[in-house]
Amino acid sequence: MNYKVGDKVKISKDLDSDFFKDPCINNEMVMLGGQAVTIKSIQSYGEQGYYYNVNENEWSWTDYMLEDKSLVDDTSNDYCGGAR
Repeated sequence: MNYKVGDKVKISKDLDSDFFKDPCINNEMVMLGGQAVTIKSIQSYGEQGYYYNVNENEWSWTDYMLEDKSLVDDTSNDYCGGAR
């Protein structure tokens, strides 16, 4: 487990919705690539591992779908690029 509840992370821009590569990713998730999100909860799904729920959407995410929180800045979700 790379992240904990409350961590800010970024959804990977490298997600691929090809069902045969990964049936757990869909086009809507791919479109969220680059978005900064906050880990809301961590759910176990048995011996296979765990997934993350985030505040900003209803999808479930795994470690490889997210990027290191050090890549997230305070303006990543600001459509004005931080301008005030």
